[in-house]
Amino acid sequence: MSQYRLSATLKGHSQDVKDLAVIDNEKVATVSRDGTVRIWNRAESGKWEDSTIYTSPEFLNSICYDKKNQVVFYAGKEALVNGHSIFASLGESTEPLYTLVGHESNVCALDLTEDELISCSWDKTAKVWSNGVCKYTLTGHDAPVWDAKILPGNRNHFITVSADRVIRLWENDSILKEFNGIHSDVIRHVEILNDEGTLFATCSNDGTIKIFDFNGTVKKTLEGHESFVYQIKFNKETNELISCGEDRSLRVWDLTTGEVKQVLRLPSISLWCCDFLPNGDIVVGGSDNLLRVFTVDPSRLAPKDE
Repeated sequence: MSQYRLSATLKGHSQDVKDLAVIDNEKVATVSRDGTVRIWNRAESGKWEDSTIYTSPEFLNSICYDKKNQVVFYAGKEALVNGHSIFASLGESTEPLYTLVGHESNVCALDLTEDELISCSWDKTAKVWSNGVCKYTLTGHDAPVWDAKILPGNRNHFITVSADRVIRLWENDSILKEFNGIHSDVIRHVEILNDEGTLFATCSNDGTIKIFDFNGTVKKTLEGHESFVYQIKFNKETNELISCGEDRSLRVWDLTTGEVKQVLRLPSISLWCCDFLPNGDIVVGGSDNLLRVFTVDPSRLAPKDE
């Protein structure tokens, strides 16, 4: 079995890297507690270089990428969702192309399809946006909504997870189903595992990852993390799930077996975000202000001294 090893260490942020959005194999966007939105470009030499495209007066902690329009949307403590071209004035902090106003508190996660964007917030709501206008406000959670996704195949179905430990499926702005008891603590992130939008994975402060279906039936429980699990990402090409959290570890899971394939221990107290690049490499960001890229391809390994 091929093992992931270090490919690159990306230095530039001055505070925690809170979220990232993969653009392609050579380009990643990040947001940080330092208030900056950065675009990282991998040169032919293999070295990654960053450009700051926006600086907020408050911390930022969520970002997603609109491939169709080549725009990154990002948000944080200001409660605004802003959009920026990934090519606009690289190296300079410029004004956003779009600003979505509606949330009343910190916006903690973003997701989008070609036509719609969903945002969620400490204000206990999620909002669905279409053409810059709030189409739905999803109200019902009793605590911050930590993550939300638009289900594939039906733009009027959504899933939200919250600090109230409840998972909700929505049709338009009405609750379709509600699942209690899947996790015993705050639910941080949700991933959709199939094209039909009927199989999900969630992670929690209870240290577990749960795989469950549209009826709320738990299919698998992935155990191994020793503290809060902040984010999970799925690679349908390899049927792998990656997870990161407060125990300084990035874990690679085989969803066929439910077993962990590899544990990468990093010198960062909190690992906030992770994702796959299209080529299968993994990128992870944490509280030591760094991004790290891991690969199984010998041609992309970091120099031995690094």
